[in-house]
Amino acid sequence: MRTLGIVVAVVELPTALPAVSVRRSALGGGIDFESGRFNEAFRVESADLKFAHDVVNPRVMELLLDDPAAPPFRIEGPTLVVWRDGKVTDAKVLRELDEFAGRLLELIPSFALEAGSPGDGPISTMPPELLGEPPAGAIAFLQKLEHRGHQIERYEHVSELWQQKNCA
Repeated sequence: MRTLGIVVAVVELPTALPAVSVRRSALGGGIDFESGRFNEAFRVESADLKFAHDVVNPRVMELLLDDPAAPPFRIEGPTLVVWRDGKVTDAKVLRELDEFAGRLLELIPSFALEAGSPGDGPISTMPPELLGEPPAGAIAFLQKLEHRGHQIERYEHVSELWQQKNCA
């Protein structure tokens, strides 16, 4: 049996926003944009058309079209989630997702990111028990540090399988 994995980077946003998802699709579909090339390569879904067009603006379309490895992403509530299929083999995979999320956020106008619902708190204020136990291999802790003038990242992984049972 083959085990599939997924690597995810989650960025906390300043406020809760409407849901919009963007992913590659050979069939296209979803919301139509002015770029036929983009419409053929990507599927964008959102109930809020204005917000989707604010997020997927020409600069974001260019970023996605120019990068054949651009990962899918979703904004929902107070989070931006960027993911890639596979397993974490080293910190480079996480760094690439983090850097993509950073470039993406630089290209989305600030008015779009600040137009949410201030009544919804950021994910960091959620009690950890609401998130549940992480599965095996998940990063349970990420810390960005400066050591002797160098920026470093420290990760801790969950090492035991989630709800693993031995059958005799």
